Amino acid sequence: MAGSAIYDGKYITVRWATKGLDLSRVGLRWDPQREQWKGTYTPGLQGKLRQLGVQVHGFPGKDPSVSEIVKKFDQLYIPFNLPGDTYEHQVFSFVVGTQIKRLPMILDMGLGKTYLACCLARYRMEQKQVRKCLILTKARIVHQWVDQWKTWNPDIPVIAPSGSVSSRLHEAANLTYGAVILSYESFVLPKVGPKSKDLIKRVRAERFEGLDKFLWSMPGQMVVLDESTMVKNPTSSRSKEGTRICRVCDYATILTGFPVSNSVEELFGQFLALDGGLTFGKSLPVFRSRFMRDVGGVFPRWIPKDDAPARIKEILKDRGVRFTKDECLDLPDRTFEEVEVEFTEEQEVEYAKIQDDKELTAIAKMGKLSQLSSGFVYEKDRVPRWVSGAKFEMLGDLLESVEWGE
Repeated sequence: MAGSAIYDGKYITVRWATKGLDLSRVGLRWDPQREQWKGTYTPGLQGKLRQLGVQVHGFPGKDPSVSEIVKKFDQLYIPFNLPGDTYEHQVFSFVVGTQIKRLPMILDMGLGKTYLACCLARYRMEQKQVRKCLILTKARIVHQWVDQWKTWNPDIPVIAPSGSVSSRLHEAANLTYGAVILSYESFVLPKVGPKSKDLIKRVRAERFEGLDKFLWSMPGQMVVLDESTMVKNPTSSRSKEGTRICRVCDYATILTGFPVSNSVEELFGQFLALDGGLTFGKSLPVFRSRFMRDVGGVFPRWIPKDDAPARIKEILKDRGVRFTKDECLDLPDRTFEEVEVEFTEEQEVEYAKIQDDKELTAIAKMGKLSQLSSGFVYEKDRVPRWVSGAKFEMLGDLLESVEWGE
């Protein structure tokens, strides 16, 4: 191999190339500041680079359909034993996941999305397909992912970098083997406003530098987008950066309980990030013309076409893994899952005050702790003061992941 490059959806950048290799003849230009070749993507450029021995990451290829995998299901040999007690839907989901590089995993809450993602990452590491797995999730459940990873993959390193966004990205880039768990907020860039313009510009520059370094560490690796509705808006910074990361990775998985909460349009952004538009196209207007109709007057208002739900369901059925609890007949009648919600800094302060208050009896402290865990405290004049909505935000996230019947 004479070199390695990544395609981010617009540009091709050569990470490294053998000394003396002149890529100007294929349309790339040399950047002396960064000491690398770079150029705008044009049709045929990938083929020209391959002829010169430069491997290009970031072009998602077409995956086999689920129906094709099912036909050869009995012939597949997967050298991996799923840990713990497993159910039929988990075995099926795992086997399908090993055959699909760009995998949508749409499972009802409680069916084991986190467990399966950890197992798929371990399988790909054991098969030498990847050395690194990035997991993007919501900030308040990063610690839950760390716990789950340590449970199912105790011998594989995992880090959840803290500190400034730039330091988090640099630490994530420096990991050579294992899992990196970051929040989506790590990739949200601040807008430049009239106040503190120079400061914000510097912060953005540092973050871009960290993001660039991180992207260079991810070609050929694996990324998991947990709660993929976080990237449903293709114009947001979060979605754009998530899409860039998915492009340079050879393996990508999106996890969600129900990918549509308000409009079928939300599917477009999630699958654009996952496979670059192979499933639902690269253009939102084209997606709307296929599955929606405008019923507005002066101002457009898009609603699904009558046959859209059935057509989309058929596409998703053959594109990835989709299970509801009603379809999993081997599940116990009812399962209980404890969801931890960490105290905010303000709650920690109030907790310390309750602990140190010697005038309160044990029973009184229990009552105040119950109130505090619900997000409020009573002042001396018996007026309640709101201190945190974390518990209700978590409840909102859980409700969003549930598919409600009519």
